[in-house]
Amino acid sequence: MKAKIFLILLIAILTISLNAAATTPASLAQLFDGTYQKNNHATETIITGAPLKPYSLSTFHSLAVTDDPLLALPLEKAAVADGAHALWKETVNKGGRMESGVYELKPQGKNRCYVLYLNSFLSGGNEAIIIYLEGKATPQQIKKLIKTISE
Repeated sequence: MKAKIFLILLIAILTISLNAAATTPASLAQLFDGTYQKNNHATETIITGAPLKPYSLSTFHSLAVTDDPLLALPLEKAAVADGAHALWKETVNKGGRMESGVYELKPQGKNRCYVLYLNSFLSGGNEAIIIYLEGKATPQQIKKLIKTISE
């Protein structure tokens, strides 16, 4: 009897884990796999739940890198790879590199998914960041949020 309960719990945990992992786009999942956790030039931030409700979002997951422009390359490649089949995108390129990009990806169930990318190294800054957002927010709400943050 205990073995049966254990087996049911194990299957439930695996199902939840697989569903959670399936929501992050493939290239971003490779960035968020913990590779940067011991890098002093990287900061990973994960926010879920109540703090995001005012923005109609349920997930915020970001990876920011500072002081080393080479660290921006994998972030840019991930944004381009996962954005290749975007429903819509807006990008700004500078010198053959992507300086910024906003992508709406295919929905995950009832949630919309977005990837935001900014590389300030290309304009004299000291940071690159990639952000994955998930929730009910429309593209107009995401654009408004970006505008508010950048002011």
